[in-house]
Amino acid sequence: MGEVTERRSTVSMLEARLNYDLPVVVRAEDIDKDRGKWLKNKLVCRYCDVPVVAVPSYMTEAERPRRAHFRRMQNREHRLECLFNIDERIRVLQKAAGDALVQD
Repeated sequence: MGEVTERRSTVSMLEARLNYDLPVVVRAEDIDKDRGKWLKNKLVCRYCDVPVVAVPSYMTEAERPRRAHFRRMQNREHRLECLFNIDERIRVLQKAAGDALVQD
């Protein structure tokens, strides 16, 4: 068996908010159509106010397409109650499940 590597859990954000006086929800599927528009505006997570950036779709080295999405800015964290704070959600599930998640 190989070495265990700990990784940070992530989920692609498919929606964000433009941080205006009246917040506007924007969808990742529109990033490629209006690329310049999304990269210049102030975007935040739809569920908390952490700044996010628009990531256009792209191809990986293995030629696998990656769909457009939003991601957190570096060194910024979602609030504990945010749907995209996946590590915290996993900790809550582990605590609630107790020994049910332990494999024999």
